[in-house]
Amino acid sequence: MYNSHGGWSTLGKIRAEEEERENYFPKVNLPPSTPAIWVCQTRELALRYLALAERWDDIAAGRLTSEDKELLSEIQEIPVYPNDRIVHDDGDEGYLLVRPH
Repeated sequence: MYNSHGGWSTLGKIRAEEEERENYFPKVNLPPSTPAIWVCQTRELALRYLALAERWDDIAAGRLTSEDKELLSEIQEIPVYPNDRIVHDDGDEGYLLVRPH
């Protein structure tokens, strides 16, 4: 998995950000302090979240600008451990991964 919205945060902070954007956020029965991060299965999918929506087709086709290539190099692989859980699928191949204490 690869980070698509920056680094680790908490479930509570991510919930607040998504609600502020008026995005659906599921009820998750974990403490708000639970570490959480938005991830995608590939760097290229994660890049879409860092680029403007009108660039998504170009990115999918491999037509990357120098800025895209620089952003790709900044996208980190996120190790997934046995207790980690995906608690939300955003419908655009992005997943909210939590790491319960």
